[in-house]
This record gives sequence, structure tokens and C-alpha cells, in this order.
Amino acid sequence: MVSHPLILDACALLNVFASGRFHDILATLDGLAHVGERARAEAQWIRAAEGEARRPVDVSEAIAGGLLFVERLSASERATFAEMAVAVDDGEAEAAAIALGRGWLLATDDRKAMRVLSAGWPRLRVLSTPELMKRWQTAAGISNAEMAAILRAVSYRASFAPRRDDPQREWWLDLMER
Repeated sequence: MVSHPLILDACALLNVFASGRFHDILATLDGLAHVGERARAEAQWIRAAEGEARRPVDVSEAIAGGLLFVERLSASERATFAEMAVAVDDGEAEAAAIALGRGWLLATDDRKAMRVLSAGWPRLRVLSTPELMKRWQTAAGISNAEMAAILRAVSYRASFAPRRDDPQREWWLDLMER
């Protein structure tokens, strides 16, 4: 599905968790899924089913099972983080500094972070939730009907909608209408 390690910021982590298929998605990443300490701490709650209380985001089982790895900033990444954190939130800055420093992909949907980081650090490679979900659908052979239900769960539980310029926006919206 992805050939490089992928670090999820808090919003991407919430979106994948909200899918209800968190472990399945991470399993197709073959040990390449990572999250920074800050993003893990920031991603605390998603909406539950209608009429129910919020649901905590507990990734401890995925970490214990080797599906998700928690990362700390290295000394050199801390300098990049400090530079980035002036313009974007700490969670996005942490994930981006790690991605840039290690040559990894950054999974984020934060519009401001994507705009600021791509302008200031053009080597940074970014993957959105719709791109990640479409790759997972293809890799796992998920039917369109099942994928539509999963995308509706992400939209509701994580209050997510793809940005207008996302390359997979039409795919996402077409499935959501099913």
C-alpha cells in the first residue's frame, strides 16, 4: 500500500481510527505506520454512534501488536520542529519534522499545515486521508459498498470532509453518495 514509513499526525490518526477498521488499515502498512508522541496525546476522542457518549481513541493495542510505532524527535528534528511550530500546531510540526528528517511520508489533512509546510519544506511528501483510504481499499480488496460505510463512519466520527483540492475528493464523495 505504501512503500515508505508513514507518520500520522493527530487528525490523520483520528480519521483512520474513526473508520472502525484501524487495525486492518495498519496491518496493510506492514509495520510502516508511526505516530509522534504529541499527536498520540492530542488524538483523544471521536464521536460514537448517534445518541452515545464520545469514544476514547485507544491505540495501545496497535502499539503492543507492532502495527503502530510511537516516535520521538531526534536532536536534529527538534530544530526543524521548532522552526515549523512557529507556523503550525505542535502535533503537525512534530510529525512533519520526523517525516522530513527521516524521509518518510506525512499523513495529514490539516489545510493550514499542508499549505505552510509544502511552501517552506518542498521535499516533504504528504498523503491525505482520502488518498490513504483509497490505497487501502485497493490493497485490501474492499468493495465499494463496504468502503462507503467506512467513509461515512470517518466523516461522522471524526467530523472529516476531504478538502476541495484533494486528488481523491471525487472518489470519496462518489462513494459517500451510495
